[in-house]
Amino acid sequence: MLSNLNAKQTGLILVLVPIVIELSFVSVLAHELIQSGKEYQRLSHVKAILIEMHKMQDMLVRTFYILTDKDTHSYEERKAHYAELMNKFSQPYTWGQLNLAENPELQSLVEDAEELRRTAIAVGKTTPVHRGISGIGRMTNRRQNETLIHIAMEQERLAKEIIRIETSMIKHEPEDFKNLQQKFIGIICFGFLLNAGVAFLLIKVFVGVMQQRVHAVVQKGEQLALGHSVSGTIGGKDELAEVDRVITDASSILAEIRWTESAVLDNAADVICSLDEKMRFSTVGASSSKLWGMAPDELMHKSIMSLITEETAETTKYSLDRIHEEGEGKFENVVKTKDGSFRDALWTVTWSPEKQNYYCVVNDVTEMRNVDRLKKRFIAMASHDIRSPLTAISIVLQGLNTGKRGELPEGVKKELARADSNSQRLLSLVNDFLELEKLEANKFSLDLAPVAASEVCESAKETLAGLAAAAQISVLGPKSDTILLGDERRLVQVVTNLLSNAIKFSPKNSSVRMSIEPGENKATIKVCDEGPGISPDDLPLVFDKFQQTKAKSELNIKGTGLGLAIVKNIVEAHGGEVGVISELGKGTTFWFTVPRYRDTEDGAE
Repeated sequence: MLSNLNAKQTGLILVLVPIVIELSFVSVLAHELIQSGKEYQRLSHVKAILIEMHKMQDMLVRTFYILTDKDTHSYEERKAHYAELMNKFSQPYTWGQLNLAENPELQSLVEDAEELRRTAIAVGKTTPVHRGISGIGRMTNRRQNETLIHIAMEQERLAKEIIRIETSMIKHEPEDFKNLQQKFIGIICFGFLLNAGVAFLLIKVFVGVMQQRVHAVVQKGEQLALGHSVSGTIGGKDELAEVDRVITDASSILAEIRWTESAVLDNAADVICSLDEKMRFSTVGASSSKLWGMAPDELMHKSIMSLITEETAETTKYSLDRIHEEGEGKFENVVKTKDGSFRDALWTVTWSPEKQNYYCVVNDVTEMRNVDRLKKRFIAMASHDIRSPLTAISIVLQGLNTGKRGELPEGVKKELARADSNSQRLLSLVNDFLELEKLEANKFSLDLAPVAASEVCESAKETLAGLAAAAQISVLGPKSDTILLGDERRLVQVVTNLLSNAIKFSPKNSSVRMSIEPGENKATIKVCDEGPGISPDDLPLVFDKFQQTKAKSELNIKGTGLGLAIVKNIVEAHGGEVGVISELGKGTTFWFTVPRYRDTEDGAE
């Protein structure tokens, strides 16, 4: 039943039940207070009546003695006292709201007082004073005196009874007050204890039931967190029941997700795994058995360093440390399989700060890298074998075209010039191939030294001055300068390639601007043209090998497609970055960064 109450209803019960009990006891106390007030009013009224009867008795006695004392009191004085007494007795006693049923001790007293009043009136009517003034004091009536004495004696008896009643009331008043006080204290204590007991019982019952239900829900949550399936419900219609249903539904959904995930992991062509912060395997997909010959259980809690070759261990550690800082990244290494063979692997990794885990997708790129190695080997061999004959052919063609072997017809000269141009372009392609192979294979060294950035730009401008003049392009800048730490020849090669591209793509009578922007640790060199720009689809590909933009195809500009790939390799070898900013119809800006030179003694350039 309690499980069907929601939190609001439970709270209302816990609050309202003690309040109802408190209100009940407040009502009892109010009733007792009202009764005590009535009792006090009754006693006060009784006291007032007794005081009034005292006064009547006193007046009667005084009048009696004045009437009988003819020597001391004059006729007029006795007449006045007598008239006052008769006037007082002629008026009925006013007992106010006195209820004789509630005051039985006053019943006989009231009746005697009323009888005495009637007797006094009867005597007064037969007293000589009512026959005329001259009769008072001269005539005595023994029967009347006896009646007055009887009235006085009765009044004395009433006075004694009044004194007795008053004494009894005064005697019992403290006791009655004490009893009333104890009664109030008893009611208050009983009410407090009953309220506390009921509240304690309610809390115990509700909290006991709540604890059981909360414990059951917590256990289900823990099972869910551990990846175990949960079933059953705690029942009820309260919030905990709703949470329990959500956990049960989540368990079913997670079980289905885990099944799907397991199916994906076990049947994926790539190895899907995770590494902890110490680069140890925490989860591994079943694909590791097919690709590396090692079951997931064999790899669990092993370090990735025990799986890869020594040559790629340092690169792997550096890459994972960098991904730990940046959040995601890619790197390649070589994995040693169980049978002793080696597999090339491309790792795509994401770092989770919340889980403190690396989540990895490992692509087997062995076949792709074998093809690349074969291609490079073939290109290197072909380039070396082709460059020498091409150089010889170019020399012969230039000799024939200059007339060293005799004069030739103009038509022949034009054909020889075209053949020489094609041989030069082919020789440039071969040289670019060989240059790129050296860069990618790290078969070159940088002669790092302080070099002025402006001198690098000026050297490139001088090299391409003829090309710029022929294309009617103005090369402007740079205006600022800084000292770089780099290989001057290689940096000139980078700027030359970028400037050459800018000149080729710029329209006639336009400008190409070069600028140098010194930074805190690196300087940025920019080359900006006013050409057609590069489409957003082509921007990610401009630094790849053999890539040509749509603008290049439309303008029929010839090139090897290797210049920007060479630029990227040289800049990255210096520890810099290269990039491009372009918008169709608004020109293109190529930029790259190079470390600035710092004097180790004072930190200045």
